Amino acid sequence: MTENLAFEKNVILTTGFSSKYPVGGASALTDGLMGVNDYHFNWLGFEGPDMVAVVDLGEPIEIRSIETSFLQDIQSWVFLPMEVSYSGSNDNQNFTLIKSLKTQNSPHQSEAFIENYKAEFPPMKSRYVKVVGKNMGTCPSWHPGYGYPAWIFCDEMVMK
Repeated sequence: MTENLAFEKNVILTTGFSSKYPVGGASALTDGLMGVNDYHFNWLGFEGPDMVAVVDLGEPIEIRSIETSFLQDIQSWVFLPMEVSYSGSNDNQNFTLIKSLKTQNSPHQSEAFIENYKAEFPPMKSRYVKVVGKNMGTCPSWHPGYGYPAWIFCDEMVMK
């Protein structure tokens, strides 16, 4: 893995991940192990709620990019987040939005694939970085799982 300021840093989840796919808990998001396009391997799953994670970099550090990977596998009710947003803070209380990224791929794509959400921005100092993956909540009306909770699966968070 290339340079990653978030490598092995503490991650605080403000929404709970599913115990069905715990993959080591919050630390899976900064462990340096990249998931493949199968949610059984190195992906942390959230069934229904948004994923809200805060990475504690330990001290204010200059960052210029944030990248997070999400998986889509609609055969298994796994969808990309509708939007991924990144915010920074030095006190873990007052966060400033850095960037929000809308999903570009179709939720109808049937093959499993990984989408990387990358935000590049002018260098800024931040100790805490909040990542929010906006879940659609329930499977859409055209899907066989209509009305049931949709999944989002997140893997590595990379900050440079």
